[in-house]
Amino acid sequence: MGLRLEDVVVRKVVTIRPEISARAATDIMEAKSTSCLIVMTDDRIEGILTSRDVIQRVVAGGLDPSVVTVGEIATHPVIVLRPETFLGEAIK
Repeated sequence: MGLRLEDVVVRKVVTIRPEISARAATDIMEAKSTSCLIVMTDDRIEGILTSRDVIQRVVAGGLDPSVVTVGEIATHPVIVLRPETFLGEAIK
């Protein structure tokens, strides 16, 4: 028996709506001590926003983080796996 995702993943995730600004998103990341946010509309996952997304798509692009929205820079689609998936399967 090997490790499953539920053995190693973070259980408490922080969500954000796609219309929020990149600036507000980075404030949330800082306040919650996290480097990623799950982008949600109602009960549907729209994408994931990472600090790398902000750096590559906003900072490096010279864009105004107060104007750019999370929905414009988040990575999508998101691949979702069940918690009982074995780690080896998830890596594949």
